[in-house]
Amino acid sequence: MTTFTYPATMTRQTNSSAPIVLFSAPCVEIAIWAGVPQKRSFGDSMNDETVGFQRVDNGARVASLQRFFKNQENVSQNAILCAARSLDTTLIRFEADSQGMNERVQSGKLIINPPDIDSMSYAELFLAVKSYLEKRVPDLANQTAPIAKIERLKKSFGIAVQTSGDSDAEEGVGETGEGSEALPADDDTTSALFEDSHISDFWEEIAARYVIASSPGVDQSDDEFLGFTRGALAAYVLPTFVVDGQHRLLGAIKSAEDSLSIEPWKTDVQTLVSEGLSPFEINKRVKLDAARILPISLLMSDKPAEQVFQFVVVNQKATPIGKPLLGTIVSTTLSQVELNSVQERLKESGIPISESRAISSVARDPDSPFFQKVNRGMSSDAKDLLDWNVLGQLIATFKNLNGGKLYGESNDYAAIWRKKYLANSPIVQNYSTQGSLTAFDYWASEKGPWKDVFLTFWTEVREYLGNVDDPSASNYWGSPRSSNLFNMVSLTILTADFFSYLCESKVILNGSDHVKTLVSEWLADVVPGYFARNWNLSGVKKDSPGIKKQWATQWKEHRKNPDRSLPKPAVYRLAAT
Repeated sequence: MTTFTYPATMTRQTNSSAPIVLFSAPCVEIAIWAGVPQKRSFGDSMNDETVGFQRVDNGARVASLQRFFKNQENVSQNAILCAARSLDTTLIRFEADSQGMNERVQSGKLIINPPDIDSMSYAELFLAVKSYLEKRVPDLANQTAPIAKIERLKKSFGIAVQTSGDSDAEEGVGETGEGSEALPADDDTTSALFEDSHISDFWEEIAARYVIASSPGVDQSDDEFLGFTRGALAAYVLPTFVVDGQHRLLGAIKSAEDSLSIEPWKTDVQTLVSEGLSPFEINKRVKLDAARILPISLLMSDKPAEQVFQFVVVNQKATPIGKPLLGTIVSTTLSQVELNSVQERLKESGIPISESRAISSVARDPDSPFFQKVNRGMSSDAKDLLDWNVLGQLIATFKNLNGGKLYGESNDYAAIWRKKYLANSPIVQNYSTQGSLTAFDYWASEKGPWKDVFLTFWTEVREYLGNVDDPSASNYWGSPRSSNLFNMVSLTILTADFFSYLCESKVILNGSDHVKTLVSEWLADVVPGYFARNWNLSGVKKDSPGIKKQWATQWKEHRKNPDRSLPKPAVYRLAAT
């Protein structure tokens, strides 16, 4: 284990804030003890996500910074922002001088002892990540890796593992290695045990890989193991995280690597070769000499909520990132307990917590009709997906019961239904036993009835009006650019018209099963192929006011008049006045 020591100053901005250690270090050393926990997909299906909060590297941005750092006169004044993953003093600690400057500012030295990632096996790395997640959500330590997930991983990646009837791979293994009855992954029982479903999902993936990597005869020499590189795992094992500045750090490292072929470092390489040093040692020594020394601000807090809070504030307030990725990060990186500790501060910073969690829960749920159909800001996302904000607007109408207006009308049918019929609906009658003060509070809560109603409604709409198999179909459930059905305008019209129907029918809602009956009655006179014809929309701006009003009028008149034939496709190109 290599020890790194740096002169440093520790300061507290307030008496209650976590201390910050200010120091400088060569960029190539920072990479040894600071991980970059990126929000990325992994595995054979690419549907699973890590619990990291950093963006995936932007190659163009790294190349630009690499060129910037090649000029020795250029200076980057922005500090690399880091945070402690662990406050274990054997890994990282600040030692103050005998005399501090004052109570809140002390000079001294920072000592970092990172593990040697290159010497660790994949089994050791997976175990370390697994242990880290179990510290964040302690209930995970009592679980075992699901057998079905282990077998699927082995099959998907073509791994042949010899197991006996009483092996870890057969029984599932917790952190202690003691076997216990594993829960079948296929029925999602494990995830149901936790509020923190995303972290538990990620834990299952790590735990299953740990079982496989620990099995005898498994090759761990490759650069990647079951979708994970050493670098990706190291991000959850090293003593610190990079909170902001990953592109600057990577650009500086690449610039240092380029220096090996230019003067004066080229001559240094030749001299060391003549002295008989190994290529590895030469590369290490010269690259360190050429490396930029970067300023660092290290937050001495190992609370994930605080780290994500710092990341979100920096990127939302200074260099904004897209709302889809921001929402995905906020809603899937923290456990519920961690989120609770920082939720009010995020709200005060203008970050929509509940909205982001609601959108993410709908977009990530395999049983949701919007699963894999929404842009979450991930690099693995397919093209032509429904915009994150559009799904947010649809959810808000159901969850908050407002915004249910048909284009061209002033009535908010969702608000009207809430005012007249929600309180008497059996679906919310037990609101007080659920800890809510009102029927609406229960309805709109994170785990309130709105979500089942929302998912049931859109599943039924998709089945009746959509096509899930043919991407070229005009009513394909996907591809907002080309689908007549799966786009902001049509989905908004259907939402508002359904609430209009609930008001017309004076519906008091019994439950999500009742929604199936209501949708069937609502669509009883609608031709299933309403959206299936080619509307010849080339050049038409779907979101223009006249087009939205025209589409709403055509839909409403068709639904309400069973004797009316389908509108001619040409009318969808005409803007209503």
